Amino acid sequence: MAQLTPDPKPEEKVSEPTVTQEWIDDAAQRYLTNHQGMFTDLTLEIAKQTMQECAIEFSDLQYCENIIEKRYWLGMSRNWAKMSVGSPDDINTTVIKGLERQQWVYGNPIYGATYLYFDNDVLTIYQD
Repeated sequence: MAQLTPDPKPEEKVSEPTVTQEWIDDAAQRYLTNHQGMFTDLTLEIAKQTMQECAIEFSDLQYCENIIEKRYWLGMSRNWAKMSVGSPDDINTTVIKGLERQQWVYGNPIYGATYLYFDNDVLTIYQD
């Protein structure tokens, strides 16, 4: 598994870029190259669809670039974390008074693991 790299949310928007088909095609190819071993059914068409959805959800394309580069950040959803860094090796879930907390474990805790903590679908803590 590739090393996970935390990436903070961009603080300022410089300008809202126009999403072109050229950007989607290029982003999809880079996503496919970086994530091919993580998802067995990943195709160029699925990568294009993923990048189109990313561009729609995030007004700042830097978020999509972070996903292409397998980065995560506080505030991201479980879905986008999985699209960025893949499925965890283990998931531990705790529910307390309506709050669902999930701990995603990447790697072997004995040899050094990365932990992502989600509260009700939002990444709130990470630990390398």
